[in-house]
Amino acid sequence: MAGRDHVRHLIFRFAMTPGGLPLGGPPLATQYEDSDRRRQLRENVLAEFKEELSSLPDDASVVISDEALFRFGSNGLAEEAFAFSQRHFESALVVCYLRRPDQYLNSIYYQLVRAGERCTREEFIKDKCVSSELYSSKIRPWINAFGADNFIVAPYQKDLLTDGDVVNDFLARTGIPFRDGLRTEQRNLSVNQFGSEVMRYINLQEVLPANRNLLRAVIQKNFIGKVPELPISDRHAVHSAYGEDHQKLLNEWSLVEGETFYRFDDMLLDDSEEQPATDPELVRSVGDALLSTVKIIGERQQS
Repeated sequence: MAGRDHVRHLIFRFAMTPGGLPLGGPPLATQYEDSDRRRQLRENVLAEFKEELSSLPDDASVVISDEALFRFGSNGLAEEAFAFSQRHFESALVVCYLRRPDQYLNSIYYQLVRAGERCTREEFIKDKCVSSELYSSKIRPWINAFGADNFIVAPYQKDLLTDGDVVNDFLARTGIPFRDGLRTEQRNLSVNQFGSEVMRYINLQEVLPANRNLLRAVIQKNFIGKVPELPISDRHAVHSAYGEDHQKLLNEWSLVEGETFYRFDDMLLDDSEEQPATDPELVRSVGDALLSTVKIIGERQQS
C-alpha cells in the first residue's frame, strides 16, 4: 500500500488497542508520542472505519488484514477486535497464517532492521531462542476471544497455498468469491543482505528522524533482493527452542505435518545456498556516503 492506505494499515492494530498503546515503528511513533494525540487518533480512525462500514451493502464481506495483529493480541487487542466485530458484523472469522519458525524469525529480523533494529541477526536469533513459545501463546488470545470455531490456522508456505498464492488461499478458506478484475501483486519487496547491513549501520548512527526515513526509502528502492536464510547452526537452535511449541500447535489443531502444515523438520536440511560474506568496509563506505548526501540535501533545504 502507499500513502494514506499504508498509514491506515499500520495504525489499525493501534486503533483496536484499548488506551491506544504507542504505535509500532519509528515513523508513526515519533508523530504520536503524546497520549492525548494517540487517543484522538484512535477515535478518528474508528469513526472513519464505522462511516465506511455504514456505506457498504448489508451482504458485504469486510477483510481486515495486518500481519502484526497476532503479535500484540495479549495487550487486549483481540478482545477489543472481537467486541468491534460484534457491534458491526453478523459474524467474524479469523484466519492466521504461520510460517516455519526459522523463516518467520529471519523475516522479522530484516523487517525490524528496516524499522531501526541495531543488533546483528546472530544476536537476534540467540535472544529469541531463550523462549520456548513462538506461536501458541500469541494466537491463544484470539482463540479465546473469537472461539475455536471461528479461528483457522494455516501454513504460509507457497507449495501448500491454493494456486501457490496467499490471496487465493484466503478466499478459498473463507468462501469469499474471487471478484472479476481482482489482481494480486507483490508490493512488500525485500531489501537484500547488503542493503540490510547498510541500513543496520545507519541505525547505529545519530540521524534525524526525517533523514532516517529518507535513507530507509532510498535503500528499499535501490537494494531489492532476497535475504539469506538462517545458517544451519541457527536453524538447529530454532528447532530445539520451538519443537515443543510446534507439537502443541499440531495437537491442538489436529494437523498432519507434511500434508496440511509446514514441515517443521525441513529447517534442519542444509539446502540453503552459501551466501557471500558482506564486506564491512564497503557497508561502512556506502552508509557514510548516504549519510553525507542526506546531510547536504538537508543543509541546502534550510539555506
